Amino acid sequence: MKGTKFGPMVIAGDPDSSNLMWLLDWRASPELRMPHGKKQLSICDRTAIRRWIMEGARNN
Repeated sequence: MKGTKFGPMVIAGDPDSSNLMWLLDWRASPELRMPHGKKQLSICDRTAIRRWIMEGARNN
């Protein structure tokens, strides 16, 4: 949750600004995309994570 030199990984309530979603949606460069070395998470999984962030990223 602390983040990196590029900012916090999760901005509670704002999935579009959260670095985690940038990585999971593959909007970052290929070497940074998550999960590393595997196929992209399903839209269903990414939607669930996006919803969790929208709801305040509780119980992390």
